Amino acid sequence: MPSVEQVQARGLGLLGLVSAIRPAFEDNQEVLPEPLWHYLSDDIDQEGWYPLEEYIEFVRALAGTMDKDKAKGDIYRALGVIAARRDVGGSHGETPENQRPEALGTYRDALSGVTGLATFVRRALRLRERYYSRGYYRVTRVPPLGLCITLNDFPLTRELCAISTGYLIELFRNQVPGTWVERTGCRAVGDPECTWSVRFDQKADLRGLELFE
Repeated sequence: MPSVEQVQARGLGLLGLVSAIRPAFEDNQEVLPEPLWHYLSDDIDQEGWYPLEEYIEFVRALAGTMDKDKAKGDIYRALGVIAARRDVGGSHGETPENQRPEALGTYRDALSGVTGLATFVRRALRLRERYYSRGYYRVTRVPPLGLCITLNDFPLTRELCAISTGYLIELFRNQVPGTWVERTGCRAVGDPECTWSVRFDQKADLRGLELFE
């Protein structure tokens, strides 16, 4: 298992964090650790790579400025939902205008025209993997209606595990109506693996899922 220092985060995610925290930072610079201030004036390459440890600090700082009640109890999961809406849905949702990044719908085409549930699952997970220089998902069939998704080769990061939960929930429930997604394990809290359970609606076309058996 790699350490946080061995992994980098893609600039696309960092751009979203910078845009979201900028209004709060302009009111009070103390919301962000001083070593990260330069990101507010840097030109960030959305396809470039940046230290994961600094990315996590940004995530924590942004979470500290958000209303937990509006996030329905889990701020980090809400950040994942927002990211999926931005990247794939091409929508900023309820994000205030002054917190919106310029990048919108970056990965929209990745899921357009997908035929077959197995292909969708693979592409959806690949989108999440693109955020980091390490880490991949393994999928196992859980008959009759489910899948188990396991994250491998990624450091212990409770916040990013919750963000991934929100991201996967948003992708699955919008692309495959009636799908239920739940995080069932997180190594950061002592579980043996980071896992998610996916259960499809009985009306879903499950052909192709035998590839994950």
